[in-house]
Amino acid sequence: MIDKIDFLNKYTLNEHQVEILTGVDSNVQELPKLWQDILAISERQERVKQVLQYWQQKVGKYLINTTSYLSEYLYDVEVMKIGQDFYLLYTVVGRRHKVMYYAGGNPNKTKAALNSIGQSFVSQLPESLKKFYFELHDGFYYYPSRSMGLEATQSIMRLADEEWGILEDGAPVPIDLSSSYSFFTNGMGRYVVLDLSEGNPLSEAVLWDSSAPARYHLDFWAIVDEWITIGFDG
Repeated sequence: MIDKIDFLNKYTLNEHQVEILTGVDSNVQELPKLWQDILAISERQERVKQVLQYWQQKVGKYLINTTSYLSEYLYDVEVMKIGQDFYLLYTVVGRRHKVMYYAGGNPNKTKAALNSIGQSFVSQLPESLKKFYFELHDGFYYYPSRSMGLEATQSIMRLADEEWGILEDGAPVPIDLSSSYSFFTNGMGRYVVLDLSEGNPLSEAVLWDSSAPARYHLDFWAIVDEWITIGFDG
C-alpha cells in the first residue's frame, strides 16, 4: 500500500512537501487552540473525540449528516504542514473501507483571505458561513481534488469572473452574477452558489452547472451536507 505521505505529496500542487506535525511545536502560535491541543495529544481516539466535539459545537446543526458520518468513520486527525501553511488532515475510512484524506484550512488565516475578496463580500456573508470559515476551517475538502467540500477562501469563485457557455442563448438569469459566489464544487462542473445581494437568504442557494440549466431556491446547508457525505463514500 502506498505510504500516506507519498500519496499526499502527489497532490500538494507545489514544490513543498507534506509534514505531519507531532508533539508541541514552537512555531504553532498562529494555530487555533484546538489545533495546538491536537498536537499535544498522542492518543488517536482522543484527537478524534476532541475534533468531533468541536464540529458538533460549531456546525452540528448545519451539517447534520456530515458530523454524523464523521462520528462513525473518522479514523484520525493530524496537523499537516505544507510550506508555510497548516491544515487539519482528516483520515476517513468510509462504509466501503476506502481511505479518504480531507483537509481543513487554518481559520486564523480566513479573515485576511476574505478581506482580499472585498469588504462587501465579508459583510454580506451569512452568519453560519462566517462561523464555519472563521471558527472551524478555511475550507474543508477532499484533499487530492480540492473538491466535494466547502472551498478554501482562495478558491471561492465569483460567477461573473468566468465564461459560461450555458449563458450564450441569452436567456435571463435570476441571480446577479457579479454578487454570486461558489462555495462548493464537485470537481466536475457543478457548484453550490450563493447570491450575496443584500437580504438574500441561505434558502435561496443555486446549484450551478457549467453545461446544464441551473436549479434555484435550494437550501444551502442541506445540499452541501448531502454532497459532502456522498463524497465520503467515494
